Amino acid sequence: MQNEKKLFTTQNMMRMALLSVIAVLLMQFGALKLPMIFPSFLELDFSEVPAIIGVLTIHPLAGFVIVILKNILKVVLFQTNTAYAGELANMVVSLGYILPLS
Repeated sequence: MQNEKKLFTTQNMMRMALLSVIAVLLMQFGALKLPMIFPSFLELDFSEVPAIIGVLTIHPLAGFVIVILKNILKVVLFQTNTAYAGELANMVVSLGYILPLS
């Protein structure tokens, strides 16, 4: 019998949901503004850390689920002021971080 980790067990789904909520809170409240030499829209964002933790501890595809849930929850809870372009760009960049790790 193979010792294969399954992605969608109840325990893993709860972990991914909690990591997604932590990522949304970090994205909304934990962003740091960069100094004045950078444009005002650039921020240092730590919301990728829960997705990286999910990839390394739960399952390689868990990071993708966490990134998608993070962006959906951000739009639902805090609305958007970029007409969904910012969320789409965040998802593409986040998946770019997660892909080499998985």
